[in-house]
Order: sequence, then C-alpha cells, then structure tokens
Amino acid sequence: MRHLIALVVVLTAGCKLDVDYTGTYYQCGENDLCPDGYVCQQDQCIPTTPDSPACSQSVASGGDHSCSVRDDGTVWCWGRNDFGQLGDGTSVDQTVPVQVVGLMNAVAVETGLAHSCAVDRDGAVWCWGGNNLGQLGDGTMSDSRAPVAVQNLAGATALASGQDHVCALVGDGVACWGRNADGQLGDGSTTDRRMAAMISGLSAMKLAAGGDSTCAIDAGGTLRCWGDNGTGALGIGSTMSQSRPTVVTAVNGAFAVALGDDHMCAADDLGRVLCTGANDNGQLGDGTTTSTTIPRLAPLPAVVTELSLGSAHSCARAESGAVWCWGNNGDGRLGEGETVWRSLYPILSELTDAVELAVGQSHTCIRQRSGAIRCAGFNGRGQLGYGRRITQGAPQAVPELTGFTALTAGGGFTCGLAGDETAMCWGEGNDGELGNQSFGNVPTPTAVSGLQGITKLVSGSSHACALVTGGALRCWGANGEGQLGDGLFSSRATAAPAAIALGVTDVALGHDHGCAVLGGGVKCWGSNSQGQLGDGTVANTRSSPVDVPTVTTAVAVAGGSEHSCALLGGGTVQCWGNNYYGQLGNNDAPLDSLIPVDVAITGVMQIGARGSRTFALRSDGTVWGWGYGCDGLLGSTAASCGPNGSPIQVADITNVMRIAVGFETSCALKQDGTVWCWGPGYYGQIGDGAYTTRDKPVQVTGLTGAIDIAAGGSHVCALRTGGTIACWGYGGDGQLGDGAMRARDPVGVRLVCE
Repeated sequence: MRHLIALVVVLTAGCKLDVDYTGTYYQCGENDLCPDGYVCQQDQCIPTTPDSPACSQSVASGGDHSCSVRDDGTVWCWGRNDFGQLGDGTSVDQTVPVQVVGLMNAVAVETGLAHSCAVDRDGAVWCWGGNNLGQLGDGTMSDSRAPVAVQNLAGATALASGQDHVCALVGDGVACWGRNADGQLGDGSTTDRRMAAMISGLSAMKLAAGGDSTCAIDAGGTLRCWGDNGTGALGIGSTMSQSRPTVVTAVNGAFAVALGDDHMCAADDLGRVLCTGANDNGQLGDGTTTSTTIPRLAPLPAVVTELSLGSAHSCARAESGAVWCWGNNGDGRLGEGETVWRSLYPILSELTDAVELAVGQSHTCIRQRSGAIRCAGFNGRGQLGYGRRITQGAPQAVPELTGFTALTAGGGFTCGLAGDETAMCWGEGNDGELGNQSFGNVPTPTAVSGLQGITKLVSGSSHACALVTGGALRCWGANGEGQLGDGLFSSRATAAPAAIALGVTDVALGHDHGCAVLGGGVKCWGSNSQGQLGDGTVANTRSSPVDVPTVTTAVAVAGGSEHSCALLGGGTVQCWGNNYYGQLGNNDAPLDSLIPVDVAITGVMQIGARGSRTFALRSDGTVWGWGYGCDGLLGSTAASCGPNGSPIQVADITNVMRIAVGFETSCALKQDGTVWCWGPGYYGQIGDGAYTTRDKPVQVTGLTGAIDIAAGGSHVCALRTGGTIACWGYGGDGQLGDGAMRARDPVGVRLVCE
C-alpha cells in the first residue's frame, strides 16, 4: 500500500527555496524501489530534494524542541509547543520549522526546557514559552506564545539557557534571570528573578548553562561554575551547591564548556575534554558509569573546539567538522545509526561537516558549513524537524484499512482481525511477532501468513496467538520461555499449532506466558517464575500447557507480567502468581500464590491484566482495578502508589462495554462509542492531545463510533464502525500503522527558505 505525497520544490539561486511539504512518506517497493527524488531508507521512501535548505546561521536544542536563526534574521522553531516555546502564537507541536512571530533581526537563539530566547542585532533579548519561574525575564510569570522583551537588559551579545533560567553576556559581564533555587543565577541568593540582574564581580568571555547550573570562562581561561551541584557537576570536588561563581581548579586554560542536566564537560587549552558529575549512562565518556566530583578525561582522537550536552549524553565537535558523542543512545541520539544502546567512550557520529552543535534532552542537531541543519535522536514531538513524528497525541487513521472486526496490541506491535477471518499485523517484528515469515519491523499492515478462519486474536509482550475455527490455537513470535506453547523454545515468524487439544474457547497472553480455557478448565504455559501457571509449582518453565487443577468453570482468562486470572461462570474471579503489588486482588499482598485465590469482587463480565495490574468490568458498567497504583495506573486517586490488594473503582466512568489493559495506559469503551483512557501519557497514549499522566479517565479526542479497543506497550488503537482503525501514542517501531518509524540515521531539518 503506497500513498503519493504532496511535494512541490522550486529551486533558485543561493538560499532561495519554496517547499510545500506534507511530511507523508510511503513504503519502498520491491528491490527498494522509490520514485524520482526519493531514496529507500529503513523501508521508507525518504525525499532527497530538498536536502536541508542551507540558510541557517545559529541552531539550539532544548527539552523537546529546537530553534534556528536564518540568514535573514528570522527565527524558526520546531518540536514540542505546549507552553508556546516555538513562538508561533500557538501551543501546537510542529514537525517542521515554523516562524517565530515578530523577530526579524536575530543573531542567535537559545532554548531551555520549555522556553526559548533570542538576541537581536541591537543587543536586546526576547524570550517566549513557559514562564512559571520568571525565565522569560519580562517581569511577569505568565507564559507567552510570542516573544517578549527581557527587562533590565541591553547590549547582550550571547545567551546560555538552563532548564528554567537564562544568562546573557553583556560586554564582559553576565546577567541572569529565572529559577534560582540552587543558586544558578550566581547572585549569592536562592531567590528567583523575573528580570535580568548582573552578577557582581564576574568577568566572562564565554557562557554555558544546563539543568540548574551555569558556567563561565574568562579571558584568561579560568573556568567558574555555580548552581546545583548535587551530582558533582560543578567539578569543584564536592557536592555542595554554589550560589556564587566558583573556580574549577581541575581545568586549566579552558576555552569551551557545556552543561547537561546533571553533568559538565570542558575543553582545555590542549583541546582535551574533561567531564564531571552524573555518569549512570556513561555521559562522562571515561569508559565507566561511575560519577565524580572532579573532572576526568574523556579520550577523543581529535582536538575539540565545541561541546554540547543533553540529559544523559554528550557530544564534541572538532575543527574538521567531525562529531563524537557518548552516553545514552536512546532512539539514536548519538547519531551513529543506533547500533549501540549506550557508549561509555566517545564514538564517531554520522553527523558530519558540523560548524555548530546543539544537543537537546534526547536529540542532537548540528549546523553544517552550508547552513543546513541535521538532527538525530528521539522525534516524539517532531523535534528533528523533518516532517514526521513518532508519537501521536490524538487518533490517527491507519491508511486504507477497512472491514476489520477486532483488535489486539502487544508491547510494540498491533494486529487486526479482518472480516474474511484473516489477520494483519504491523510494528515491531524482531521476534517474529508480526507472523509474516520475517523478522523485522514493518510500519504498515502486513498479512499474517497461512492463517484463515480466525475467531480471536490475542497478544503478549512479543508474541501473539489466534483462535481458529474448531477451537484450535496457533501462535507466533518470541518463544524463549516457551510462551508459544508448542513444546519448543525457538521463536518463529509463522503461526504454528500450540500443543493443546481442540475446543479452546478463550485465550490470553501475559508477558511471556499464556493461558487458555478448555471445557471450563484452564491450561497455562511459558514462564513460571512466580507461579503464574497456577499448577502449584514455581520456577519451572513449561513449553507445553499444564492444567490449573482447581479451576473448573472458567469462561475467560487474563495474563499479567507474572500473574494470571480466570473469570468464572458465576461472575467471580480467581487469580494466581505474583502478588507483590496486590495484583491477585485477595487483599493478601505481598504473598504470592501458586494456586488460584478468590478476588473480592462479583458480577464481573470481563477481565484484563497487564504488568502488575488487573481490571474487571462489572455488569453494571463500572470498572474496578487492583495491583500497582502509581502514575494513575489504576485510574483512581484512591489508589496508593504501591500495593492495592482490594478492587478499587476506576473514577468517573460508567456505561462501559469493554476494557483494554495496556502495559502502561488502560482504556474503556463506553456504550456511546467514546473511548476513555488513564495512566501514563508521555507518548500521547491517553489520546487527549496532551502528553501528561492522567490519574483518572479522560476522553480520547476526535474519536466516536468505536466498537473495539486495544492497548499495547505505549500505544492504543480503536476499531470504528465501518471497520476502520485509528491509533495513537508511541509509534517508533511502526505500531501506529501510519508508515512512520524512528529515524535511525541523521535527517535534514525542513527549514523553509525563500
């Protein structure tokens, strides 16, 4: 299924370029075939014309957004925008650069966690975005979606921004404003400032800020730092925070410095890099994960001219334009093609020909000699600026899918049951969980091979099963714990029979185990580390189904991470396995049970389980949950952050006809066809357009006519009247079915030039 896109390019001389770019890619054809102007990368046709228009003179990356100053003095930003940090007058995320309103003569830009600032040719500083701590410097604490002037400041030449504070070079002095709880403003106090104030007695030529700390280098190469020092990020040999600039004696002749959230790196007059502070992800680059309060050498094979740090990774630029990065490589933020999940030493990035570095919280951007900008890393809010994002905060239709009748969602994949009783899956497939005879991710629906007559689909973390006509069970995917129930321990990408008799009436999959109902009895297989197979044993993995001996009237089953449950014919529930968080619902936490125990609930018509939680839908349309209750996981403020061994009613929701329990977020389908979700929402999986945790159900926006729902690892899908499917949440492995995946290699920012 391929979909043409709208892409109009008119090239003229120099930096004259007009782009109408929708950002819609489509899947590569056979032999990696793509149309003219496109190249096949990771099964997607990527436009090669234009390739990052060359018109930028400055770039900066913040929490989840980036900004650039164009040659004409305008400022353009992209990515997250919930506080107006893009400055375009809205609070809508943008996947391609949008112009900051009203700024026409900027020379440099800086970005913080949720704000941005620019200095213009006249030395004035303008800021926009979040302002809860005075970080906009306009004398207020009101957010602004458009630039406002920093008060008490004139003649600025450069900026440095931390998480919620900003500092500016004014001549050879420094002025700061914003959050000051850790002394990051350097004025000897811990009082926030809503307007700029000079730091007395400080001379500086270069500035850096990050997290809640600030550093400056003077004309003689002396490095001074101040602010939060709880991790030793100031490099002064202690963890005591400093409210006044303090000399870092371990770095001599400093000429470059950068700060991350909890670490600092500096380059000395020999071009060597020394880092200090938190090191749990190897962000100090010294080959260890041991933190330090005194800078240690990060060995690089070149003389370094610039440094830039993120929350858990670091990058350095050489005069040649080569970039080395180290630390956490989540979603490819080190820019080396995502071959490692972290690097304890500096490794050469694929970000090349760089003249400027801009490292954000979880992404990295460079400005190249040509003026082009390239970025790598997490793109959940569009912060890579190339027209796509891998998270969606509201339902997005899976292209060209119609006539479907049911859904299921695994850890990183989704499957749908078609009207002709065949199945299609999409998303993560490295363990064969897509059932398409191959191992690898696929961002659009692909047919499950060799299966017909399907009556039900279910999924676990990395495996799936189908019930077919006659009650036969067919499974595929990961099988290291015997979770396919076929008597073997090898994963497979094609559905094959489980070692169970015909007549199965219901099946459910846990993290790496499964259970099935057969004649009222229950059989389970796979991992048994906590007694989740219910046969009275523990730690004996079973690759073939075993009986749960005391259950005789089961009508349905559910599987969590290390526990299982059965819905009995009279509307009661029994559970067994791990009970550390009370997920067995018998008010006996944290005592595990190797055999079924009664849950204190009646009148149940559906059950579901994932992780360390269990939910039940009662016949009166209410939903009840028990188990782990942090981060809104149980949908009620009455739940504690810990064990909840008795059922608690999910708040403010009735008339529910179906529930979907995800590995994080859970949802309920109401009788009116609306969907309501709760729990963690940082990937947009709540579906209300926000990216925040909800401790009670909120309605998914723009979705009506739903008839089925499925919740996976960090994504949710809904089946609508007419058989169409819409998904939202995290889509980095293609599980949203919209053709988008993570960009494992650096991509060009679509900066519109005229």
